[in-house]
Amino acid sequence: MSETSACLKEIYDEVLVNLPGATVAALEIQTKAVMREFYTVSAAWRIELDPITLYPGKSTYYLDPPLPNAEVLYIHDIWYRIGGSWRRMAKLNQTVFRDRINRASEGGPSCFKGFADMPGKFEVSPTLSTGAEAITEFMIPVVSLIMKEPWDKRVPLFVTRYWKDVIIDGVLSRMYRQQDKPFSNTQMSQYHERRFRSGCHRAREMAKRQYTDAENTVHFPRFA
Repeated sequence: MSETSACLKEIYDEVLVNLPGATVAALEIQTKAVMREFYTVSAAWRIELDPITLYPGKSTYYLDPPLPNAEVLYIHDIWYRIGGSWRRMAKLNQTVFRDRINRASEGGPSCFKGFADMPGKFEVSPTLSTGAEAITEFMIPVVSLIMKEPWDKRVPLFVTRYWKDVIIDGVLSRMYRQQDKPFSNTQMSQYHERRFRSGCHRAREMAKRQYTDAENTVHFPRFA
């Protein structure tokens, strides 16, 4: 993982205090499951990838995250350059005028769609005309990541900085849920599960706001 990553030792230490008799091996298994769930539900590991060159007649592109131990989970947005300004591509699950999708374009595509079988793959529409020249640094994708197998037991620094308590709640929930252990406790499992779910939703909202205090509501102008 990148240099801005952290190990999970401090999380293990805090969890083991509450679980007499628990083993580190069991803790690592449950922590891995919690991290996958946290990334999937919150989509909080969000980064901007390097610009992509647009080639004539090419509609399908593949994203390769710069981190060796991460892979694409979701494609959130793709920004494209028109003249000196940047615009957001429309997603093909949204309502878009048919002629906007199908027209030939010298300026390049304005819509994209992803693929469930390969999250790092996307297709743009319309394609750049065959006779046109390639446009360098035309698209900038914004994606969420998830750890790649095998996991190196490290997490991005933002996880331990902002969401350590949420991860601890998730691990405790799974550990308390185990049967016939000295620390088995159904009520405590449910309690920490609720806290974990709430924390995942907070992380998702914070990622949407790019870790600012921006509001999620839309304020329309007075003349709208």
